Amino acid sequence: MKKILFALGLSFSLALTATCTFAADTEAATPVKHKIVFQVNFDGEDRYNDVLGNIENTQKAFGKENVEIVVVAHGNGAALVTKGNNEALTKRIEAVTAAGAKFDLCTYTIAKKHIADEAILPGVTKVQGGIAEVVRLHEKGYIYIKLGS
Repeated sequence: MKKILFALGLSFSLALTATCTFAADTEAATPVKHKIVFQVNFDGEDRYNDVLGNIENTQKAFGKENVEIVVVAHGNGAALVTKGNNEALTKRIEAVTAAGAKFDLCTYTIAKKHIADEAILPGVTKVQGGIAEVVRLHEKGYIYIKLGS
């Protein structure tokens, strides 16, 4: 009986080791595509620079090819993606966009704040409802990050 239990235990251990090794090899061969949605509903150049720093750091940490980042701006956050920011901030937005980040702007905010199409930065996508877009992305597997307070 002891020999049978020993043999079963040994077999289980070997099977578990083989499974873990296979899983580790599979994970190493297939990088994870991280999907992240950042919600921005505040204003202020310093805070926008913090947002862009978080995006840059995330792209560096995972590799820009392994991360999908969407920034959803609504309310006071609309100022992030409209013209009027200083040149350095606009260049940072262009750089993270070139590295794959996407920026969305709420159509309700556009209407409420009377934002003209030509005032919106190039490449920004208009979405129906900022919060609704955050929900849609979360339902598609994006991890939700609320920046600021």
